[in-house]
Amino acid sequence: MGKFVYACNYANRTKKITNAYQCPSNKDEITKKKKKLTNEQLASLEESFQEDIKLDSDRKLKLSKELGLQPRQVAVWFQNRRARWKVKHLEESYDSLKQQYDVVSRENQMLHDEVMKLRGIILKEQLMRRQSNLDSNQIAGGNQIYGNTTLVAPTSWPPISQPPYPSW
Repeated sequence: MGKFVYACNYANRTKKITNAYQCPSNKDEITKKKKKLTNEQLASLEESFQEDIKLDSDRKLKLSKELGLQPRQVAVWFQNRRARWKVKHLEESYDSLKQQYDVVSRENQMLHDEVMKLRGIILKEQLMRRQSNLDSNQIAGGNQIYGNTTLVAPTSWPPISQPPYPSW
């Protein structure tokens, strides 16, 4: 706006006004009031948008004549409406993906809990097997046979975890 006003002031001083710039005589001409669309215009534009979100030049001219609007106003309305439509669809997509994520996350947690439970069962079974092996070794009188050599150990000795190797 500063350049435009400066150009107008300069043009007024030199008395050389070009056709490209027309200097406003008062501030009201600088700021045009934005006219609000009527309900009928909005309904017609919305109906046309529902048919096709893209606006070709023929359709733009037809709508502008039917509604008494400038073609640029119709184009801007469609552009703004497409932006709102895109945001709405992004929000819907986000909500859908969020719901799917929540379902998968719950399933993942359930599977994780099940894995932990199964690991606990396996560990418990392994401990019971080891204890059972220890108990059966002690019940047999502590005799453990390695190869051709028989070792006799009193039942008070702890079980041998690995067989001793002969030194000969």
